[in-house]
Amino acid sequence: MRTLNINKTLPLPFTSVSRPFIFKLLRDKTLANYDTRVRFFWLLVGVAIMSLATYIYAITFTAKNVGERQALENEVARITADLNTLEFKHIELENKITLELAHEYGFSETKAPLYISRQAGGLSYNKR
Repeated sequence: MRTLNINKTLPLPFTSVSRPFIFKLLRDKTLANYDTRVRFFWLLVGVAIMSLATYIYAITFTAKNVGERQALENEVARITADLNTLEFKHIELENKITLELAHEYGFSETKAPLYISRQAGGLSYNKR
């Protein structure tokens, strides 16, 4: 059978056991009076209202940015489709170019083409 040693003192709540700073202030008369508690309550209410306002602002800002992003994505899709159409038109026109069409526009084949090549000493002018 076990016996209980009653000679030891047990720490009770709000006694002189090491407590955080706020409990020491509450135990003193300075923070325990009514006016200080009222001010502390309104400070907490103000912090809660500021937190709520910040939260509402963040949600509104996020929703606005999501809408703008969707509009920009739609515009990018439209511009990409237009670009693809222009690329196909360019390829179609490029495939229509023939030697006869070039002669109609005044182009002619050269008899002796000139080439410029890069050598160690600089550029050289070569005639073939």
